[in-house]
Amino acid sequence: MAGNAFAKQFNEVKPLSEVQKMNIKSYFTNKSFVNILFDENEKVKKIAAKSHNANIYRINASIENVMDSIIFKYKGKVIFVDFWTTWCAPCLRAMKESESVKKEFENKDVVFVYITNPTSPLKTWENKILAINGEQYYITVEQWNFLQKIYKINGIPHYLIFNKTGIAKYNQGGFMGNENMRQWIDESLYQN
Repeated sequence: MAGNAFAKQFNEVKPLSEVQKMNIKSYFTNKSFVNILFDENEKVKKIAAKSHNANIYRINASIENVMDSIIFKYKGKVIFVDFWTTWCAPCLRAMKESESVKKEFENKDVVFVYITNPTSPLKTWENKILAINGEQYYITVEQWNFLQKIYKINGIPHYLIFNKTGIAKYNQGGFMGNENMRQWIDESLYQN
């Protein structure tokens, strides 16, 4: 049970306190388990340190203007939009898998936008996004439903890629894979 409690804490991107570390050292006789916990704690601390890379936004625009307000904010850039939720294992797996592609487009005219809704508990979402570099949007159910209808989103993860002029070039249900992701972003950078 203690192991599950620590796993939950790590999943919420909360490092161990000094008191917890002392208790772990004195309570657990299996030093391998102690080392695993401390290794995981170091990973969580690194993720928490990245939190300055997340920009968090809410959209106060009317339902019909949600995507327009996002596109306008990043005018002149390629916008990679990822619809996801905190409870969606395929969403989280795709984010992890695509990290290397995102790094390739750092310092280029590409912005990565992540959109979720209230089915992601707010506190859980706030903790999860610490590990996700990009622009984070927590939208209302009404805004989400409108975007689902307009962009024919039947499940998540779901992706949209807008070129620099704000035109949706790709609308993809399910992760497209790193090669397609790279190619589609690259094409959107150089085509209108």
